[in-house]
Parts: sequence; structure tokens; C-alpha cells
Amino acid sequence: MENGKWVHMMDSAHTGFRNWDDNDWTYPQIRMVNPIPRGKIVVSFRGNSALERTGMFMENEGCICMDASHFTKKAGVKGGSFEVIKRLGRTSDAIKSFPVTKNWEKEKNRPYVEYDFYSEEGGEYELHLYLAPLESYFSV
Repeated sequence: MENGKWVHMMDSAHTGFRNWDDNDWTYPQIRMVNPIPRGKIVVSFRGNSALERTGMFMENEGCICMDASHFTKKAGVKGGSFEVIKRLGRTSDAIKSFPVTKNWEKEKNRPYVEYDFYSEEGGEYELHLYLAPLESYFSV
């Protein structure tokens, strides 16, 4: 058409402008941004007694947050156990009881996991769980 006048007309970044030769137009500058590879966490404790509680989850501002895969003890039974599933948890890995078709509610011996934690005060606590209704097949 017109001896190729319109060939590659839409290939230019100028297609969104009012006219073909808008003044003071340049391509945007490209900048590379590299993420920080590792973070730094600073932890402080009050008193010497807290330093003796290694391997426990510690209270911070009235909350104790525990990742499911960081249990202290895991006990399996014949025909069942808890296993870690990489990258499925809210903040890291998740755990799941296997076999998935087994109903452990009426069983006397069941697989379980335990978590050790330290709290400033004894008493009753409210427990919040983040549960997934299905296993993610895309993250395995």
C-alpha cells in the first residue's frame, strides 16, 4: 500500500501521541534494582533467664508466632505421620497429616506434633490457626 509507506507504522512508541513528532519526547530511563539478598534480624531479651530457653518460640508484645514446620517434636504411628510440605505455609513451609484419606478422630493412637514456647505469664491463651483446605499442587 502506498509503496510500503505504512509498513511498521505501529512499531514505534510514538503511537500514543497527538502527532508523530511530539516535542521533548524521549524513551524512559531504565534502572536496574537489585533486591537485598538477606535480611538482618535483631533480637533482644530481658534478663538472663530468657537466654536459657533455647529452641523455644518467644513472646513478643503479647503474641507468640510459630511456623508449622518448626515443631519441637514429631510423633508418628503405624500407618500415619505428619510431613513437611515445602513452600505451602503462610510464611514458610506447612505440615500435613498422612495419609490424607485417614480419619484420626476416633483413633486412640494418632500422629502429632509439639511446639515449645515461652510466655511472660501463665494463664489461658487464644490460639489462631491458619489452615489450607487443599494441598497446593503448584508449589511442589
